Amino acid sequence: MQQRFGDAGHGFHLLAKPNASYIHKAVEFRGGDDWSRCYIINKCKSDGLYGLGGTTVWSSGGAETTFRTADDTPNGRKVGKLELWYLADPKGGDVRVRVDKDEPQVVSTRAAQAGDAWHTITMDDGPHEIEIRAAGGGKVRLHGVVMERDVPGVVWDGMAQLGAFTSRMLYFEPAHIREQIAHRDAALLVFMFGGNDLLLAESKLDEYRETYREMLQRFRAQPTPPACLVMSPVDHGIREGQRVVSNDMVAKITAIQREVAFEQGCGFFDTQAAMGGDGSVARWRRANPPLISGDLAHLTDAGQKVLGHMLYVAIVQHYVDYRRRAG
Repeated sequence: MQQRFGDAGHGFHLLAKPNASYIHKAVEFRGGDDWSRCYIINKCKSDGLYGLGGTTVWSSGGAETTFRTADDTPNGRKVGKLELWYLADPKGGDVRVRVDKDEPQVVSTRAAQAGDAWHTITMDDGPHEIEIRAAGGGKVRLHGVVMERDVPGVVWDGMAQLGAFTSRMLYFEPAHIREQIAHRDAALLVFMFGGNDLLLAESKLDEYRETYREMLQRFRAQPTPPACLVMSPVDHGIREGQRVVSNDMVAKITAIQREVAFEQGCGFFDTQAAMGGDGSVARWRRANPPLISGDLAHLTDAGQKVLGHMLYVAIVQHYVDYRRRAG
């Protein structure tokens, strides 16, 4: 997408990994181990203020994270603006932000009232190393950073909520996630949940429909709701002797997501159908290289590239059709 329309920056990134699988491409990410953190799926913050990416971190001093623009990928080689996302607090401490070898800037998170806040630091558009450190003076609580460029192009924020049932997204405090999404001002929200929801009993599917509807409504609760796209889960497999067959819950969850997506005015991408329909999990596993891992649930790197290309083609084809209709 960025190669076609322009690289406007990496986008949103957390300050610490919520799990070992949190890896973003086209940016180097170091440190973060000394931050205390809370990942939304664990429901570990009673205030529900998890930040846009679902993981909030805090420190009274010493914890640090370093970001560096990529030098071995087509995209991600430059950044011109950093936005720090944090929770202001009457007892908030300081954050030190250093760009390359420049004199560090100190951002105070102290404010008369607690609430979501942001601070922007600009720099020459180019390759940079950015260090973010809790500098003491009180506890700082951070939600993440946004790295962008002041050029035409696309930014795709990766917000993987690994291990999350759809219901976990309701742990966000409603006004908080509404404000977070409003500030990010995205042109499109893409939702891909359902892999874990396959574990639900069939008797819970009506309840799941309501949960999915409420999740979409909360994330789009803006005066002008952002455009939205629902992607159903990838085909999942079950081993029956020597055979691999599709988990029949995939089709049932997909049907519910399609129904709710259209009801809420969202686009819908049928992932199982794109993979080849019922039984595709076995074919993707037999592919060389395999496109789905041995657990018959998670795509391999090769599979992610194939599915990503499918989504790209679908979006661009509709974009081309729109441009043709618009004259």
